[in-house]
Amino acid sequence: MISTPRFGGCRDPNDPEQIVQCALSPDQCPPPTIYVQPHEIPNNACQTGSQVTVGRCTSNLDANLCTPFPAACEISAKFVKDPTCDVLSDETSPILGPSTRYLHCLMGPNKPKECVLSVSDCEDKDVKEGEVISIRVATGGNDDPCFCHHVPTGLCYLEGVLPITSDSSFCSVGAHDCPDAYTYLSVHELLRMESPPRICRLCLEEDSQRGNQRLHEQVVESGGCYINDKLTRCALSWLQCEPAATFQSSHEMRSQGHVPCSAAEVSVGRCMSSLEETSGCAGTSSTCYLPAKFQPRGDSSCTVHADAGLTPTYFGK
Repeated sequence: MISTPRFGGCRDPNDPEQIVQCALSPDQCPPPTIYVQPHEIPNNACQTGSQVTVGRCTSNLDANLCTPFPAACEISAKFVKDPTCDVLSDETSPILGPSTRYLHCLMGPNKPKECVLSVSDCEDKDVKEGEVISIRVATGGNDDPCFCHHVPTGLCYLEGVLPITSDSSFCSVGAHDCPDAYTYLSVHELLRMESPPRICRLCLEEDSQRGNQRLHEQVVESGGCYINDKLTRCALSWLQCEPAATFQSSHEMRSQGHVPCSAAEVSVGRCMSSLEETSGCAGTSSTCYLPAKFQPRGDSSCTVHADAGLTPTYFGK
């Protein structure tokens, strides 16, 4: 399952509750606003790329394309902030699908092009200096453009929890969005992992279609199960924790500097009996025809919402 990051924002220094604008990085916050990390932003602000305004390359050489950073333009001085451009799309474009463009990188001789968020993501300690080439959006090839759902991101993971799990990590556009108790894993380090805890992309392809963005009034958070002060898994309640674990609410997690889990990503179980009318995911054992055949947290494809995004997860009534 593909995960996406939340985004930081620029806060009014005179009003801690007021987010002036969402931002990809601290340098996008104009003075005197202060950059705040995604987990510090209340409600659903800066939840999706459609809420993050970017800019436009206004030179004729750049085909007037929307892109997030000046370095993506052939003439970087011609980059301007544009309220009609966001991380996903260009409001002035006749294309209803994704239209904001991103850089390509060539990570060495005879290597395929890779889509990246910024020039800094072209840097890789395993590639020799001088072998990496960033290709700007206008010359990146209209035949094979990079859009937000092509762009991988890194992640922040909770220190002390190894191996890294999906429950102890979240996708992030950069190290600046990792709280103190977390370490940043770069795009390239994550892509090289044999069994990554998450597949991180800047946006989901289905959300990049203009008008498809789904914003809720609140972002629902869940708590987690802890053994010896270490997070073992995300959970909706103590009933989902191991016998030796204690449950901490999202408020308690925040109090110790941990980012609460997104309830939408919490894994649930599966009814394993052949007598079930539906062989999908279930929130509790009472949902199953034979409760004893309930397999808690059957697999990572079972979330609160659906079974691998295809069939709904069922709950009792």
